[in-house]
Amino acid sequence: MARKVLRFGPSINCLKTIITNLKAIAEGRVNEPLELLILKTLSAFFVGIFFFCDHYLWLFKMGLATSDAIRIQM
Repeated sequence: MARKVLRFGPSINCLKTIITNLKAIAEGRVNEPLELLILKTLSAFFVGIFFFCDHYLWLFKMGLATSDAIRIQM
C-alpha cells in the first residue's frame, strides 16, 4: 500500500517546483538567468503532465476507474 501512495510524491514535487519558480519570476527575485529558470519551470511542467497521464492510466489498470465512471464525471 505504501508503494501505491508514494507513487504520487514526484508529481507533488513537480507542482511545488512550478509554483515556486512562477512566484520567483513574478516577484523578480531570481538568482540565476531568467531563461534557465523558465526552462526549469517548463521541464517540471512537462514531467508533471507525464505523471498526470501515468496516474490516469494507472487508475484504469488497477480497476479504480472505469470508462463509465469517467463519463459520469465529465
